[in-house]
Amino acid sequence: VLHNKFKVEDVLQNTFLKAMLTIRDNRYQENGKFKFWIQRIAHNTLIDFLRFEKSEQKIFTDNFGLDLYNDYRLSEGTIEDRIVYKQVCRNVKKMLKFLPDDQQEILVLRYYNGLTYKEIAIYLGVSVNTALGRVRYAIRNMRKMTKIHTTILSLS
Repeated sequence: VLHNKFKVEDVLQNTFLKAMLTIRDNRYQENGKFKFWIQRIAHNTLIDFLRFEKSEQKIFTDNFGLDLYNDYRLSEGTIEDRIVYKQVCRNVKKMLKFLPDDQQEILVLRYYNGLTYKEIAIYLGVSVNTALGRVRYAIRNMRKMTKIHTTILSLS
């Protein structure tokens, strides 16, 4: 999958590190076979590695018409942008607490843990369509809460 010896070694090392830490912390439970448990850790570590690699911003200067110094997508933004972003994140976390547990869980899996709908469906033991529907309902409820909160603030 990785086609790179050094990347494979990194994933393998992280796999065994996670396994050793789990065993050291007495969190390993012998429910099944060790082989399958370690394979699951390796699989999850590989997925995490691929996600991280995909999310890294790569800059190539040989693209035509690309101005690296004036491209707003590559800037970190202003301090005001960061303050507003942090406040929005805090507000979203507060609103999450008012959602039903299943909607909280699915939003955390999707937006905080970065799982795909297929991964969520497997994790929750539901169909992909059910996972999509639950995310949609949760977002709809969040929007309703935002409207109500905005209305209350404008009335006061």
